[in-house]
Amino acid sequence: MKLLAMISLALFSFVHNDTYVVENYSCENNQIRIQYDENWYDFSLFNVLIKEESDICAYVEGEVKVEFEPMVKIEEPLSGYLFVNGELLQKTLVEDEIADIKIKNPNYKYDLEVKKEQVLSDSVDNKKKTYSMQSRNIALIMIAVWIFILIYLIVRKSRRKVQKDTKSEENVV
Repeated sequence: MKLLAMISLALFSFVHNDTYVVENYSCENNQIRIQYDENWYDFSLFNVLIKEESDICAYVEGEVKVEFEPMVKIEEPLSGYLFVNGELLQKTLVEDEIADIKIKNPNYKYDLEVKKEQVLSDSVDNKKKTYSMQSRNIALIMIAVWIFILIYLIVRKSRRKVQKDTKSEENVV
């Protein structure tokens, strides 16, 4: 069993719970390739779905490190977390609304960090919608109250006039 583990490590350089500094990388047409130990690997961002016509390559500039999700088997093409200048790229893409989270699993290593950003973004939008609906509802209620008051005053004035007219007719007779 030990021999099998050593052979698999010799053939494949990556293990879970380690961060790897990428020696070189390229990004073209949203396809990321990384170089580690003189070998090139295709790399995809774990647990995010890139929206169409988005350019993630503009975000991949600087020091690049990769890390792999402990719950997922490491195999080619590689799928993991990509850090650019110390920032989790998946988090940045979700914040900038360029990507969506594929699976919301609280057991993923960085899922909560990414999910918080998406929830925060969604809640700000929902609060804006809620406030605008509340403002509209308050305005409609105020208009309805003013219309009710106006109708009440008109009816009251017309009743007084009718009462005044009937009294003056009684006084005449």
